[in-house]
Amino acid sequence: MTKRINYDNITVTCNGSPSKESLMNYYNLLIDYHIRKYGKKVVKKALEELLNED
Repeated sequence: MTKRINYDNITVTCNGSPSKESLMNYYNLLIDYHIRKYGKKVVKKALEELLNED
């Protein structure tokens, strides 16, 4: 069983303060990493499945 991460509870900080821009940069880095590792089609399918989850 895969452990689910509650991303609503994640706070990314920059210089000690919460930063929405830093969080977006973090997500972009993760997506870019996975695209390089697995390819665009696989990552796109995974993101679509996450977005369509109930």
